[in-house]
Amino acid sequence: MRRNMKSKGLLVGLLVLGIVCFDSRPALAASPLLDGLWFKLKAAVQGYMVDKGTGDIVKQNFTVPLYMGFAWNTGVEGGYYDVRLLTETAPGVWTNTYSNGQSAMAYSQSFISDFHLHVYINNDTDWIVTYHTPYIKYVLDDTGAVKKATYSGTGEVFDGSFNADASVYYGSVKISGTTADVSKLPFTP
Repeated sequence: MRRNMKSKGLLVGLLVLGIVCFDSRPALAASPLLDGLWFKLKAAVQGYMVDKGTGDIVKQNFTVPLYMGFAWNTGVEGGYYDVRLLTETAPGVWTNTYSNGQSAMAYSQSFISDFHLHVYINNDTDWIVTYHTPYIKYVLDDTGAVKKATYSGTGEVFDGSFNADASVYYGSVKISGTTADVSKLPFTP
């Protein structure tokens, strides 16, 4: 009986060692799946604008077209994504309104926790600041590269400025879209 328990213990130990040593989940530093991808997105924003002078509260909902690009940076902590966000600040003028490093969550490049974005709205003076957690669902081709992907994230708008800083904005945001063909972007990345 004792020998049988030792054998089972040894078997369990070898199984655990095999899982630890031969973990098949992709290491983020070795396979930055989102590197070079651009997403065409829409931010649907719902919330309230508060006039700083009068305190009047007005419900204000709007959408903002966005483009977001991911580039892998092998910097500290095993690497992270440099993220660029472009918004249309004038008709036909796409401006890089946000750049920041973001790390995907461990063992999955499908989630980025508390993703902080600074989004300009239709010009370069009105803006909102969001935190959201996107789910990036991707399909790989035969080589292991991303063939197509969707982006869907929901979160809060915890700050915003409108009307030359006369009003603040608070609310919620849903950002969604799909990968965009780099050759068809309305700007040069």
